[in-house]
Amino acid sequence: MAIDTQKNLRSKRELIMEFIDSQLEGVNSDAVNDKFEAYWETQKINEFDKFCEAENLNRNKVKNIIDTYLYDQRRPLNNDISKTLNNKYKLLERRTIISRVLDKIMHHVEKFYEL
Repeated sequence: MAIDTQKNLRSKRELIMEFIDSQLEGVNSDAVNDKFEAYWETQKINEFDKFCEAENLNRNKVKNIIDTYLYDQRRPLNNDISKTLNNKYKLLERRTIISRVLDKIMHHVEKFYEL
């Protein structure tokens, strides 16, 4: 399958296969692109909301970090990530959380934005 051979599509494989399996039955071929775009946007929002809620992050600040990254391709700094945290943490705990949040943000960007 073409998805498996292209490195940039591997992170998207699961979503693409889920879309094919669950959304295409009975869809007119002319409507596939619109249906896929709506499905993709819904999945992107759901995943974003889930990781922001799980990590107790400020959604607007995380969105700004993603937008900035997409615009200038500069990986977010730890200080940028720390500003998204709604809770105050001890220094060692904060380092671990910031690293985990950064990984989730980068995974989200790779999965939903980068081609």
